[in-house]
Amino acid sequence: MAPEPLSPGAPVSRRHAPWLVDAQNVTVRFSKKRTLGAMLANAPASFRAVAEADLAIAPQEVVGLVGESGSGKTTLGRTILRLYEPDEGAVVFEGKDITHLRERQLRAVWRRMAVVFQDPLSSLNPRHTIHTSLATPLRIGARPGVREVNARVRSALQRVGLPMDAEGRYPHELSGGQLQRVALARALMLSPALVIADEAVSKLDVSVRSQILNLFKDLQADLKISFLFITHDLHVANYICDRVAVMFFGRIVETAPARELFRAPRHPYTRALLATIDDRGADVVQARRGVVDPNAAGCIYQSQCPRRVARCGEAHPPTALVGAEHTLACFNPG
Repeated sequence: MAPEPLSPGAPVSRRHAPWLVDAQNVTVRFSKKRTLGAMLANAPASFRAVAEADLAIAPQEVVGLVGESGSGKTTLGRTILRLYEPDEGAVVFEGKDITHLRERQLRAVWRRMAVVFQDPLSSLNPRHTIHTSLATPLRIGARPGVREVNARVRSALQRVGLPMDAEGRYPHELSGGQLQRVALARALMLSPALVIADEAVSKLDVSVRSQILNLFKDLQADLKISFLFITHDLHVANYICDRVAVMFFGRIVETAPARELFRAPRHPYTRALLATIDDRGADVVQARRGVVDPNAAGCIYQSQCPRRVARCGEAHPPTALVGAEHTLACFNPG
């Protein structure tokens, strides 16, 4: 028997109320280029990147967002940052609805948020020294004096384990691991409440990756900030996250504490995803088989699912609470 669905906007756990971030029923669509063939075939003018997604992050919590490439993880993360405006649903940050705020109103919100991108080299201006890159958020946001800027830049470099002479270097003079430390230091310059790390360690060597992950953990513990860790690497999610949300074709199908999710996944897609971790401990995330039609009626996973029942072809299952902090969108869970 399927569990009872949650009401819209219902909290997953009262232990975490109030939430730092509460994305409710978020749907994001992007326009398509309309070719003559597409118009003659009456093809949809837009595609849905995120569908009815609920994702909450508590203060001082690390939440992982996992799934295959193209599942909508980055789109949802950027919608929480309000780099995208959702077509439906709401994004609440620190108790304030920021869904439809204009850029001028968002400036104060963005001082409380930061992002670390996948490729730090492309996210840093090659003509700016590391000092300038770290000082820029201060000069735009807080606008302290020169002495304070210099002191805070050096403190940030020390916090992320970089030598003081790094501030005079340019991005091309640093290694990949050093650049990611710079990107993390820049994200922390305005003391944000939330940092979104989008595949922040995927381009690093394995040995360097472990160092950066440990740095993330240390900074989170010391500074008491929240992280949304977007990753396709299941080992990373298991190591660093308190809770993990699993995304498939724009929909969050399961959310649970990390240990519980990896020990006893309930959704058929989550089980298929975890089964892709081979005996050597490498991630080979290829859980999807065949073609998925995101516009088809019914459950988004029905064409792949070994536990499909008649109801799965009628509507996508609503999100339901199956444990204290465990939610699931499935009519016939394991």
